[in-house]
Amino acid sequence: MCVARHGLLLVIMGIACIACADRVTLNNGRHLDGLVVSEGRDAITLRVEGGEMQVARRRIKEVRYSTPAQSRALEESWKRKYFLHEDYIPPGMADLAKRMRALRDRRKAAVSAHRGIESSAVREKQLRRERDSLHAELVQAGEELQRMDPQKDVHAYNKRVALMNSLRSQVTTKSEALQAMPELKRGRQDVVAAYRQDFAALRSQVVAFHSGGGGGNSEERVFLNRLLIETGRMATEFHTNTAPLNHDRYGHTVQATINGKEQGRFVVDTGAAVVTLSEAFAKQVGLEWNTETDGVELILANGDRVNGFGVLLDSVAVGGMSARHVRGVVLERPPAEEISGLLGMSFLDRFQVKITPGNERLTFTRFSPGE
Repeated sequence: MCVARHGLLLVIMGIACIACADRVTLNNGRHLDGLVVSEGRDAITLRVEGGEMQVARRRIKEVRYSTPAQSRALEESWKRKYFLHEDYIPPGMADLAKRMRALRDRRKAAVSAHRGIESSAVREKQLRRERDSLHAELVQAGEELQRMDPQKDVHAYNKRVALMNSLRSQVTTKSEALQAMPELKRGRQDVVAAYRQDFAALRSQVVAFHSGGGGGNSEERVFLNRLLIETGRMATEFHTNTAPLNHDRYGHTVQATINGKEQGRFVVDTGAAVVTLSEAFAKQVGLEWNTETDGVELILANGDRVNGFGVLLDSVAVGGMSARHVRGVVLERPPAEEISGLLGMSFLDRFQVKITPGNERLTFTRFSPGE
């Protein structure tokens, strides 16, 4: 039963609600739901989800009050939903609550970074198409310029030169944007990696504390249970899979499928910035590159500098895990016989990777946030 008062007005509601809020109806017909904390001559204080607010009496048409039992039920529902609010944190759980609030903020940043990685990969593919198209126009314009006689039509000749300069400038702009992409991706991947580590640390502590009977009183135990439930939900956003790992004279190797077409044998190399492929294997996959615009220089682990050609792989799959739009470099020679390339950080950075030589497995954990 809920009671409404305005002066001497008393309204009896026929239907009780389990977690009914006090309702303040305004003169304009709108209403505010919460719990009335205090009432003064000029205003009332209403506690709502997330804080308190004051409502001037002159704006109020009526106030309808919930029963004590309904108010307690609403309070409990708020405690469950906003258990990290300062009003609901048991004194002994303040540090865990602080870390949990920080972890929520890091998750938001990680979700944003994760989406940024996906969008930047699409943007990189688009930039490559635009650059290659502009370069083709530049080559065609250069060929046409060579066939022109400036003495016959100076205006047309100069116009063609101006077009080439414009195209060359646009190609440079696109190339510089492409060169900036890897650093941008690394920054975003670092944000996701930091969240993975912080989550794992806090989740382990909460589980251990809970399993060990942590929480000195019932209020602390209820709070700890809510922490366990919250981190449990967050854990569902991490997906783990494994792949067979071989250890031989080449190091740790796995079978990787490139662009969903060909499977090759790759050395797992956390010291390599990108996935590398031998030229023979790249041609087998059907990759194409521009020898004039895609040239890159790599510094190998031993300090040697080698030249190659940058490519964007549609997909790289190892075991049950795959990543799209992965940067790669095509090298003339493979790192060793029977090896297709190196599985570098442009793929590995998408996951938390653990090598367990004892059982010959490579474990991948990916952050895949929901909406």
